[in-house]
Amino acid sequence: MKSNQNIVTVFFISVSFLTIFIVYRTIKGIMGVANIPDPLEEMIPISLSQILGAVAGVGLFVWLLRHKEYNQFGVDVVKEIRKVTWPTKAETRAGTIVVFVMTAILTVILGLYDWVFGSLTGLIYS
Repeated sequence: MKSNQNIVTVFFISVSFLTIFIVYRTIKGIMGVANIPDPLEEMIPISLSQILGAVAGVGLFVWLLRHKEYNQFGVDVVKEIRKVTWPTKAETRAGTIVVFVMTAILTVILGLYDWVFGSLTGLIYS
């Protein structure tokens, strides 16, 4: 059970890093478009958008860890994923070939329809 919680914690860390990046880029973009200078630029080598992104990411991580229902939901998801029967390599290859063949057939059929209706439209309008 502890390994399931570790997987959930790693997922929460990943979501937090993604939040840091999104908040940082969003604030940096807004400040750039609005032509707002960074107020921390002369005082410290870290920008305001970096600080706000880090605060948002760390805050989200702490918030996710403190809510037991999110932790329990994550553990339940990991348990269910472990029960999944994944297809074999041969089954995956066969399914991929079927998709490619059907895509090729439908491409030819739709191409023929396009050519026929394009020719008919050309005859009508010329």
